[in-house]
Amino acid sequence: MKRHSMKQALVAAALAALCQAAAAQAQPEVVLGQAHARGLSALGAAVAVDAAGYTVSTRVSRSVMSGILAPVTLKVVVRGSDGAIRAERQQALGPAELPRRRTRAFRFDSQLEVAPAAGDTIEVSLAG
Repeated sequence: MKRHSMKQALVAAALAALCQAAAAQAQPEVVLGQAHARGLSALGAAVAVDAAGYTVSTRVSRSVMSGILAPVTLKVVVRGSDGAIRAERQQALGPAELPRRRTRAFRFDSQLEVAPAAGDTIEVSLAG
């Protein structure tokens, strides 16, 4: 009885290792381009991969000293292994989109509906 349980545990561990290896291969590289614009700074981005595509959660911080009067554009681009743009999403970040409370750092999610492929690179930048 113990041998059978041990076999199941070993098989489960092997499957878990294979799933982790496959997930690590599917994670695209994230590159921060222009990270500062008009008092906003892109601090980093996290990517979630699912069947519908990529969900990029970008962490943005605002400067204490400057008010944001003109919109800044958050641009998220998916490039294939050949360098071609596969998907792009632009989002305006202005006074209406930023939280009004004293929070200095916040997240913006961008959904990119493109089939994940090996060698994809995700570029995140601010322009304004």
